[in-house]
Amino acid sequence: LTPQVGVAHLGRKSGLLHETVLEVILYDPATRESVVLSAWGEKADWYRNIEAVPALEVRTGGQRYVPEQRFLAPEENHAVISAYGQNHPLAFRVFASVFGYPLDGTEAARREVACALRLVAFRPRNP
Repeated sequence: LTPQVGVAHLGRKSGLLHETVLEVILYDPATRESVVLSAWGEKADWYRNIEAVPALEVRTGGQRYVPEQRFLAPEENHAVISAYGQNHPLAFRVFASVFGYPLDGTEAARREVACALRLVAFRPRNP
């Protein structure tokens, strides 16, 4: 099973509290960092909300914490997505078809698609 995170965030316009559940595509147990993908890119409400006001809380694996968040640089996306493909080959095929990630294409084509995706990493602010 792929882990999930619940991200509590404020609506950028309404100021109301929201929680969005997201699939973790990479988890680093040493830093407790969870990397998630925005399926709708920069258009996703939760993504736009945490751009305006950082996430308030993350819940994962029975733990809750105030997160430090970072928006991954496009160059980093390819490495994260490749690691996901190695760790979850079946799920990765579905991912590839949904996001147009070329499995049989060139390395350059895969990098180009990966750079267009939006990934966000959350880790505990005070580990």
